[in-house]
Amino acid sequence: MLPGEYEAAKALGYRVDGYDIVDNNYFGGKKVVPTTKKCCVGPEMPANHYKTLDCWFYPVWPRLKQEKIQMVVGKLCPLRKFAITEIKEQALTIERYAKILIVDPEIKHFLIHAKMLGYEQLEYKQ
Repeated sequence: MLPGEYEAAKALGYRVDGYDIVDNNYFGGKKVVPTTKKCCVGPEMPANHYKTLDCWFYPVWPRLKQEKIQMVVGKLCPLRKFAITEIKEQALTIERYAKILIVDPEIKHFLIHAKMLGYEQLEYKQ
């Protein structure tokens, strides 16, 4: 989770007890995994469960490399298979969100250093 994401979700009344915290200070954010060790959504999650930005943005995630936003694409989540055109459209949308998010220095630091497991570089611009 991005810096402040966990705390904001709790403050807004969402339940975050569907996650185990693996690292409480992961480059300013929190490294979490679903307690079920499955997906971050599903009927086994508690009512009013918070869905992380990572899950909302799937299958892509922004990272910063040398001050440039790059996208990585996830290969592990079996929820849905995406067509490459859908993935590229999603990447362009998430890039716009990332430009807003990195105004915050803590989030910028997180996106430079945090590693997403099961993700690889995505070429999405033509």
